Amino acid sequence: MGWFGRKCEHRLDWFHISRRLDRLQNLLIYLPRSPIYGSRFAFHCKNLNRIKYQLWNSGVEMADWGMRIFRAGLAEDAWDSPKELKRFQHVESQLDELRSYLYANEAAVHDYAKTFREGGRVSSAHVESTVNQLINWRFCKKQQMRWTRTGAQGLLHVRTAMINGTVGHCRFSFTCRN
Repeated sequence: MGWFGRKCEHRLDWFHISRRLDRLQNLLIYLPRSPIYGSRFAFHCKNLNRIKYQLWNSGVEMADWGMRIFRAGLAEDAWDSPKELKRFQHVESQLDELRSYLYANEAAVHDYAKTFREGGRVSSAHVESTVNQLINWRFCKKQQMRWTRTGAQGLLHVRTAMINGTVGHCRFSFTCRN
């Protein structure tokens, strides 16, 4: 790819995929409670874990089978409680959104398990967390000194150049405002 160099390939971040699956699992908590649904809840959670496992090891095609099984289980539960149909439909719409997201980025969903075993990165969560923490801290209104968006962007460029070892090769221009 042109932006980062020839050796760089686009990879869908595992952290974001995992967050979407966790969001689905959290939606299951709000589905209706009944004696039957207690065991069904465990079944749905097991299916979500199966989808995560299939994505981690095999990719989108195998995970799609898990999503179909998950959807069939939801449909079965929806028949048992027609009053709560909208909640089931919301979970299904989130599942559809995840499925669309994965198929739209299918080329970027690689064998995460193999990459992880080989010592490669499968997530940028640690970098994202650091950036969010730094920016949130500096933009906080309780601070005496705050940054502008331009200043924050400049800091990110400088930090990136420092990490890459190219600080001496970059030219940065900042404008100060009073």
